[in-house]
Amino acid sequence: MKPAVFPRPLVYEVLPGTCPAPAAVALPPEFSALQPVLATALGRALPVGQGTVTVTVDPALAAEEYDLTVAPEGIRAAAATQRGAYYALVTLGQLLAAGGALPACHIHDAPALPVRGMMLDISRGKVATLADLCALVDRLSRLKYNQFQLYIEGFSFAYPSYPQVWQDKMPLTPDEVKYLDAYCKARFIELVPNQNSLGHMMPWLARPEFAHLAESDHGMALMGMQMPCSTMDPHDPGSLQLVERMMDDLMPCFTSNWFNVNLDEPFELGTGKSKADAEARGVAAVYLDYTKALHKAVTARGKKMMMWGDILFKHPEAQKDLPQDIMVLDWGYEDITPFEAHAAVMEEQSRAFLCCPGTSTWTTLTGRTDNMLANIRNAADAAIRHRGQGVLLTEWGDNGHLEYEPLNDPAIAWNAACAWGRTDTTEEELAAYVNRFIYHDAAGQAAQFVLELGRCNRYEEFFMLNMTIASLNMNCGLLPAGVFAQQLELVVSQLAQFTSEKDFEPILARCKNRHAFDYDGFCQHLSALRDTVNKLDLQGTDAALIRAEFENILRFVEVGFGVHQLNVATLSDAERTALAAKLSATAKQALRAHSTLWVARNRLCGMDGSTAAFARAIPQLDALAGAR
Repeated sequence: MKPAVFPRPLVYEVLPGTCPAPAAVALPPEFSALQPVLATALGRALPVGQGTVTVTVDPALAAEEYDLTVAPEGIRAAAATQRGAYYALVTLGQLLAAGGALPACHIHDAPALPVRGMMLDISRGKVATLADLCALVDRLSRLKYNQFQLYIEGFSFAYPSYPQVWQDKMPLTPDEVKYLDAYCKARFIELVPNQNSLGHMMPWLARPEFAHLAESDHGMALMGMQMPCSTMDPHDPGSLQLVERMMDDLMPCFTSNWFNVNLDEPFELGTGKSKADAEARGVAAVYLDYTKALHKAVTARGKKMMMWGDILFKHPEAQKDLPQDIMVLDWGYEDITPFEAHAAVMEEQSRAFLCCPGTSTWTTLTGRTDNMLANIRNAADAAIRHRGQGVLLTEWGDNGHLEYEPLNDPAIAWNAACAWGRTDTTEEELAAYVNRFIYHDAAGQAAQFVLELGRCNRYEEFFMLNMTIASLNMNCGLLPAGVFAQQLELVVSQLAQFTSEKDFEPILARCKNRHAFDYDGFCQHLSALRDTVNKLDLQGTDAALIRAEFENILRFVEVGFGVHQLNVATLSDAERTALAAKLSATAKQALRAHSTLWVARNRLCGMDGSTAAFARAIPQLDALAGAR
């Protein structure tokens, strides 16, 4: 029987015999930098010296390719680079985890895509502790990721030039980022600076000293809410000057040659100060002028520019004049995202690009498992078929970033397998790796728990985009009869703002394919999930934390779906009163537990915002429970 290796290697040959567990690792001088990270790769500490494992340099191999042979006389690993050797040792670490003597085998492996990355939002809710970020980097490196980005908007980085904007926050400091950069580099991960530079500038524009840079004085209406000003005036020289000053503060903390300027979702562009120009020349021309100016600023600092591609695909006329050395990041978070069509366009233009799916956890409470699996696989397939540079998995923090970190781990592992080229990986393979190497669950249940948690949305009326309907209910709170249905229709209609008219057609069709909300079915599913949590046998150093996070997210989920039931179901007064009382008690219990769980991984700042919807709902539930 073949031991499981994840991602599955290109070549796995069973050989006769076994090999004793290694006692030491012999490294050539060219690979001496591997010594400090041997324990990370192997999952155990082994001394460096003559022993069972011999690592050699083979210049005929590609940069991330490796060859690993386990034989009765010893273990041999060959690679052309330290990165390739590290991946060989990571694979060996998985073989060692089975314990005892190793079955003899020959493995030859290489990735399908040059870039296998993850982007983490640290700006809207969670700013992770440095220790937690390093732990995440370790997990990424053992899954053979080679790029990591921290999304920054607002004040999650301590810009030296603007101490007044972050002094009451808890941002990452320049020294912390430099430490993280070195930590990533030692594990063969490139930490790429990432800073929004046109839209998503709400925190900056809300301050009096920068308010004059706003494109519009009144923001915009989005999904039934009036949003604050988020987009800078592209014509005001001060907009670019602010961004350049921010870049000059951020760039020295990174050794990467790339810089992600974002440029996504400038919602108000062409509606305020640039309206006349946009009407005369088109919004695309206004956007492209600013993009080119920013590109000039980035290249003048010796960096290469990345940017999101949403506006380029919404306004294809902007693509032809885009500087050719910009890497386009094509984001889309649904199983129906047209990665294939977009990738074909970029291949035809000979443009470097990444396909960027999502973890499907944000604004969901639960995750969206079915969507996640298809979204990531489709992104990787499109990048592989159309010679893209790779895949960048995104984890966003919309609406406070409540969802606990372990909910992301199956998506992170799934993306690793797909970006490595194994898009035919099964859910069983995924769960086996996550259980053994991330959750450390001897019962083999934790990964399936998270995957099934992400299937709670099957009981909702339809598969909502970018969120679950239960999560939307929590943001709306308790509403009079019929009002939530109106709000839901408004949200669906405004999804068109995030995509082109052509791409919106399948989205609208899916939202119209509905059935009744199955609250009873959800309650049965929730009961089964709680039974699964009770069966877990977590054995890692963070076992108690993960179990507590699983238990508490189920409380939040119970409240979210219960509020959904109160908003849409026809219930007697007694039924409404009883359900409201139960939900209020559960919400209060969840909030009490949440404060401890939040600070176990994150800085305190942002915690209240993560549960603001639940805090608002409790008085409503109490009022309903007290009604006669």
